Parts: sequence; C-alpha cells; structure tokens
Amino acid sequence: MTALSANLNRASRGGYGNQSTSFVVKNGATVYQGSLVGIIMQGGDKGRVIPWTVVSGRTDMFLGIAQSKVVGDGSLEVVVITAGVELIGVAVTGASSIATGVGEEVYATDDGTGLTLTWPGTNQGPVGWITRFYSSTQFDVRLVVPEVYRAWLRV
Repeated sequence: MTALSANLNRASRGGYGNQSTSFVVKNGATVYQGSLVGIIMQGGDKGRVIPWTVVSGRTDMFLGIAQSKVVGDGSLEVVVITAGVELIGVAVTGASSIATGVGEEVYATDDGTGLTLTWPGTNQGPVGWITRFYSSTQFDVRLVVPEVYRAWLRV
C-alpha cells in the first residue's frame, strides 16, 4: 500500500455512465494522474480536492480518479472521473478467492495501491466493491459514485 509519488496509468474501463467534473485542488497538495481523490468536508479547506488518505477524525468524501497531475495553489483545478470507473486487475488486501472477494466492499488507505477489505476506521466508507476475481492477487473493483459515498457517511 503506497501513496503515489508519480502519475499512474490505471487499467480501467467505463461503460456505465462515465462522468467527470473539475474540482479545485487544495493549496500545497499534489494530485497525480491516476490518484484516488477525495474532497475535504470540514474546516477551512472544505470543498478542496486532496489525494485520498485516511485521517483519523476527519471526514472526507471520496470522489474518483484524477485525470492529470496538479500541484494545488488554491485555484488550480483537476478533472476527476466521478462515475463509471472499474479498476482492472488490482490487488486488494484481504481478498484471495471468489469467496473472500466478489461482492465485498473495498476501502482505500491512500491514493495509490492501498485497497483493502479491512475497514480503516471512523469516518471512512467503502470506495468500491469487487466485481471480478482473476487470481488470488488480481480483482476488478467498481468504484462508488460520490453520492453513494456521502449517503454511506450520512454527512
């Protein structure tokens, strides 16, 4: 599980309503192409996009996948695919078979490869669910849309 330090070309497919929206990136935050991103829901930076990370006690809303690298200055925007994304052949910690994978909720601990079946803690919802099993280390994960994530949090 590693946060991104460079752009990541994720294998993914759309086909069930790809949608994208532009969001302002938080001043000082670096969002890479392929980053899982969220929007800050509290405090002075509310409404700004950040790379996805689990911060205890803070509620952020999962948005989707960033389409370019942006170093935030408080006004620069990044385009985020917010619906219609399925990650292809990704590793999910805790999943190793059809029985322990398909249909299970998936959580993210960072913006890179930190996908897991383990709930990371308070104020965190699932970012997707496993839709296909290839091997003990490869699954497809359909990402949730922000509206579903927000409903899960009841923010």
